Amino acid sequence: MKIYLLLIATLSMTFHAYGQTLFTSKNLNISFISDTPLESIRAQTTSAIAVLNLEKKEIAFEVPVSSFEFDLPLMHDHFNDLYLESDRFPKATFHGQFNSEIDFMKNGVYPITAEGKLYIKGISKSRTIQGFITINNGMISFSSTFSVNCKDHNIKISKMVSDKIANTIDVSVKGEFSAYLATK
Repeated sequence: MKIYLLLIATLSMTFHAYGQTLFTSKNLNISFISDTPLESIRAQTTSAIAVLNLEKKEIAFEVPVSSFEFDLPLMHDHFNDLYLESDRFPKATFHGQFNSEIDFMKNGVYPITAEGKLYIKGISKSRTIQGFITINNGMISFSSTFSVNCKDHNIKISKMVSDKIANTIDVSVKGEFSAYLATK
């Protein structure tokens, strides 16, 4: 909960005269796939959190690395111990700004491009991530698909398993946002 509040604080709690501008998602779904001719490795989590600040045009998400679930427990262990070192680097984050104009009062699917920093395994990389914000009867949802190059974040794949683990991992992010209500 402290992490969640800290993430919200970093984007600030702002309210616009005409309505709410800060929205959160407490169960953002993040999944990834490592696809090679020999093996497809999939994992997913619904433990990610996100903040959308409409006034500042900011979006941020944070995922506990160890929360990813795999088909096999051994894959979970290898992912956390050997590749992402989740004991040392427990979270992966993205924080960026988007420049797209979105009419949050009108239903529709709006493409956005967010420029910011993707932080994985202690390494922050500038990234441009494309996605969509969907407005449906006042509900806001977000979806994005992008790739992460393992070398960019010092994720080392041993030669022994290099034919089973892709050098580029496909990531999918999606979730619904609700208005952030500050409590005293």
